[in-house]
Order: sequence, then C-alpha cells, then structure tokens
Amino acid sequence: MLRRGIGPVRLQVQVDPAHRVDFLVRGRLVVEADGAAFHDSEQDRIRDAELRALGYVVLRFGYDRILHDIEAILDEIEAALAVL
Repeated sequence: MLRRGIGPVRLQVQVDPAHRVDFLVRGRLVVEADGAAFHDSEQDRIRDAELRALGYVVLRFGYDRILHDIEAILDEIEAALAVL
C-alpha cells in the first residue's frame, strides 16, 4: 500500500474492545487479509457487518488473491478511499 501512496496505514489496530483489524487506512477503511487457513465466512460476514455498524468501510481479501492479484487489490483500496 505504501508504494502507491496509500496511507496513513496502521497495522493490527484494536478499533473497539471486540474488534482488532489487520489494517486501518485513513482511520475509516478496514482492510482484512485472510490467511491460507480456513476462515468461517459466516463469522467474517457478521464481523464485517459489526465493523460497518461502527462506521468503518470494510474490504476483505483472501490469501490466493493477495498472492496473485495484488495490483487489483490496491486498485480496489484506492477506489474505496476515493469515496470516503
């Protein structure tokens, strides 16, 4: 993200007592980077909804996409920031 001038970016941020996020960009955009291990998509959906209810915009990217499509991911992050 930094090479594209996307920032400020904070890593592993506790946004409230119940939620720690992978990346917080400009204080409003949450970017979650899911690892290769199994993720419970229903739990992720609930968690994302809770974060949205707190006023955050949430983007979630899977491991394979992070490895193979990083430029498109950065485009999505930039697009989300453009409307914040």
